[in-house]
Amino acid sequence: MDDLSAILPAVAGAIGASVTLPLILRTVRAEASVDGNERVLTYGRPLKILTWVFWLFWIGLVGLALFMPKKEPQDGLIAISLVIVFFAMIAVLHVELVGVRIVYDEAGVRTQSPWRHRREIPWSAMRRVSFSQAAQWHVVETSGHGRIRLHVYLNGIESLLEELQRRGVEIK
Repeated sequence: MDDLSAILPAVAGAIGASVTLPLILRTVRAEASVDGNERVLTYGRPLKILTWVFWLFWIGLVGLALFMPKKEPQDGLIAISLVIVFFAMIAVLHVELVGVRIVYDEAGVRTQSPWRHRREIPWSAMRRVSFSQAAQWHVVETSGHGRIRLHVYLNGIESLLEELQRRGVEIK
């Protein structure tokens, strides 16, 4: 593929994401949603809308892959590979945004994630919280219940961190 116009959509998408994601980070609420006696952490609407925009771009990529002229035999394979890779990335993002929900109340924290089983973790099992700069998430370490990872795009993290600190959990 010596024609650079074939990669322009990917470059435009990368530039668009690098501008859009910091703006979406500004919409993340520090306070958790209140549902009765529970506090709820979920991903916000702007990030979910962005995912649907990614799906629309992916549909456009499928159209390009199907109808763009192929000058070399490997062009079709490259186009199909890009479609598959972008599908996988957007699908994982979509499942994360829709499937993650963290709820806390006086009894403890309940986690729901598409990546592991549901957990009910008592406050007494919470040990410490650290922050991974590379992954951009807070990691809550527990005794016997694994780790809870709280990505910076999750609404309500500050509320949960304040509650953990109030209950004597070490925050690094």
